[in-house]
Amino acid sequence: MKQMKSLNSKTRVGIVQAMRPIWRTGIAATAAFSAALAVVFAIALDGCSGSKHQKTEMASSSHFSEPAGSSQGTLSPALRDISAPAVITKKKPVLERPSTVGYSDSIYGVSFRYPRSYTLVTPEKIKLNRSLEGVPMNFVQPGGVNIATIGLPGGHWTSLFQVSVYKGLSEQQCGQFAVPDASDVAGNSPVDTSDGSIPVKVSLRGVEYTKVENGTEQNDLRYYHHFENGACYEFVTAVEEAPGNTTPVDHFVLFDKLERIMATVKIKTDTVAPVTASVPRTPAIDNPK
Repeated sequence: MKQMKSLNSKTRVGIVQAMRPIWRTGIAATAAFSAALAVVFAIALDGCSGSKHQKTEMASSSHFSEPAGSSQGTLSPALRDISAPAVITKKKPVLERPSTVGYSDSIYGVSFRYPRSYTLVTPEKIKLNRSLEGVPMNFVQPGGVNIATIGLPGGHWTSLFQVSVYKGLSEQQCGQFAVPDASDVAGNSPVDTSDGSIPVKVSLRGVEYTKVENGTEQNDLRYYHHFENGACYEFVTAVEEAPGNTTPVDHFVLFDKLERIMATVKIKTDTVAPVTASVPRTPAIDNPK
């Protein structure tokens, strides 16, 4: 029994002595492995922190760095766009001028509209352009007052629209003209309605006129007479060619424009206020004392 105990004791001592080199080697390997692992971890940790630091710097630089040449303290364009709202400028409406102009005479109650391209004739404009002087009136008797003349001068022609009034004529006389006179009209019996030189009745926009046409080599005239307000109103549409003109002139087109002006003519009818009869009151007389 004592021999077994001794053997066991010796055996344990031998095993321990044999294991010591192995422990020393394991401890050294473990220490070396731990040191290597610590180095790798430190490198990885430093790389991550460096990457984070680099990203932080890049983000900071991209958001807050100033462009080259800018002054310190100035916001970037992106921040300026956010901080300052865009100002919307309202466009002013374009006012278009009407294509026609209105004329009105308060004394004789005549009004009409004409294209803006035409010129309202005044004595000053006649001095500058004799082609705007107007045309002769064609009342059956001399007289009458020219109210207005508008003209459109061209290179080889001039178109005119003229308004005149004669307050001393009767309604029958208003239907007659100086050219042709009454004897010439009576000699052309029966009357040829296609002959423009013979006075005929026409209606424009419900208004009745007596119309006659006169013409020469250079002038083409159309007269319209209308009796209203105790006066004879004369309207003339005319196309006059320049002396010696050899260029063809389309009278049809020019008269079409003039007749459109004629269609806008309005004559204001005078209205007489009704008279109310009244009995004068006798003033009261106080009894004498």
